[in-house]
Formats: sequence, structure tokens, C-alpha cells
Amino acid sequence: MWRNVIILNVEKPGTGLSKKNFVHGTKNSTGRFGLAVRSLIFAASLKHRIAMKTWYTCKIKSTKETEDGSIKQVTEAFLVDAVTYTDAETRMNEIADRDIRGEFMITQITKTNIGEVIPAEDSFTWFKCKVVYVTVDADSEKEMKINNYLLVAAQHIKQAFETIEEHFKGTMVPYEVPSITQTPIIEVYPYEKDEIPSNLTSLKELESREG
Repeated sequence: MWRNVIILNVEKPGTGLSKKNFVHGTKNSTGRFGLAVRSLIFAASLKHRIAMKTWYTCKIKSTKETEDGSIKQVTEAFLVDAVTYTDAETRMNEIADRDIRGEFMITQITKTNIGEVIPAEDSFTWFKCKVVYVTVDADSEKEMKINNYLLVAAQHIKQAFETIEEHFKGTMVPYEVPSITQTPIIEVYPYEKDEIPSNLTSLKELESREG
């Protein structure tokens, strides 16, 4: 018998706060075969949602004017959807040229394990959420845990957890949210629907060339 119990360990960087657990309602499953089937469906839906997305964190050092008029050097973190490290650097330079006044320098670019981003219109704080679901290996019939990482915009940790619940509403696969951590990311830049990376050619353009 499986139980769909969600235990949430919340963490906030830079604090000595102890972890607090939130427990979701329980739900019975109907055997390993049913679990395996539901897990395959759940995994397929996740892959469909996160297809073609690779996220990079980019840290930029620049100078900003504070409220008292003084100039301060700051390092800020951004998340950008890109094909490669080079593409991430190119996109970040274009974005910084547009949005940052004065000189700036990209100090770090790191490929992340974030598979999906959930934005919100009224929230500007980003939380990295680890979601773990259980499946059964088809060959060994052993239980396996699959980790997925989502970046969620929320006003606080509890709201981030509620967003995850809503996002996976109706999911019949047992899953848990072992951690939600506030990140230093201040802005996320996905590829727009019709935006094509500089090193790629759109299918429409290729078809026109062949024609």
C-alpha cells in the first residue's frame, strides 16, 4: 500500500532557522502495477512540459545608486533559458546592455538542474523546489525515486508550496516536496515563443531556402 504523503522541509539561506514540516493528506494506491503506469504517465507529462528547456544562472557585477545617493557595487543573479554556455553569455550580455546602466561584468555562468519555471505576476522572490516522485523499475520491479527541480515565484515559502500543490493537482503518483529554498535570483528570462537562438535557424526559414 502506498501513501501519498507530502512532507515539506523548508529552508531559508543565511538563517539559523530550524526546519518545519508540512504534511499533506494521505491517499491509498492500488499496487505496484498501477503505480508504475501512473508514474510513466506522470514522467511523460513532466518531460513534455520541460522539453527543450535548459536553464543557466548568470551572475552579473555592476554598480548601482543606493537610496542615499551613494554608489555601490553589487552582484546579482539571473536565470536565462539558453542552448549552450555561449548562448547564455550572448543572451545575458544583450539583456544587461538593455537593462543595466553603466558598466557591468558577467562573473559566472552555471548550468542548472532546474526543469521547470512557474512564474507569478505578483511575486518577485524565486524559490527552488525539489519534487520527488516514486516509480517502479520495469526490469527489477524495485522502487525508484526520481528527482525534479522547479523554480517557483512566490511571496513566501508557504505560497511556493501551495503553488506546487496546485501545479501537480490531480496527480495520482505519490510524491513529496523534501525542500524549498529561497534563491538569490532576481529575474528569469525564458525564450519567447518565436525567439530563435542566434546559432539556430528556424524551420520556417529553412523551408523558404529549400523552396
